[in-house]
Amino acid sequence: MRAIGWWLVLAVLWLGLSGNVHGDELVIGAVAATVGTIVALVASDRMAVRARLPRGALGVLPHVVWRMAADSWLLLVALWQTAVLRRPVRGRWISDPIDDADTPEARGGRIWAVLSGSVAPNRIVGDAEGGRLVSHELVRR
Repeated sequence: MRAIGWWLVLAVLWLGLSGNVHGDELVIGAVAATVGTIVALVASDRMAVRARLPRGALGVLPHVVWRMAADSWLLLVALWQTAVLRRPVRGRWISDPIDDADTPEARGGRIWAVLSGSVAPNRIVGDAEGGRLVSHELVRR
């Protein structure tokens, strides 16, 4: 089923990029989609990270959305302070503990922490290895 999905996506991409439906273009597109599908399936099987989404991940989404709005306002205030009032705004590095076990649940938790931590514009996650989640806040809260 994955192979069919990959092939269809790549074939539609080929048709969209080539812009015509001549016979020779369709044959070349089918061959290119087949080669691309084989490469994608081999790569995903060899490099697949077995990870599971944490159980409470979707419950955090409202907090992430709120943090995006609050951080946007915080950055606008910091821009005003820096550009108009000429007062420099300083950021900081933060290091929080995180589970570094080699299990699918722990891997999923690290992936989710990096993704949800970097969505808001004030925070950028730099590293999630060695049992620490290191991130940088552009403006201190």
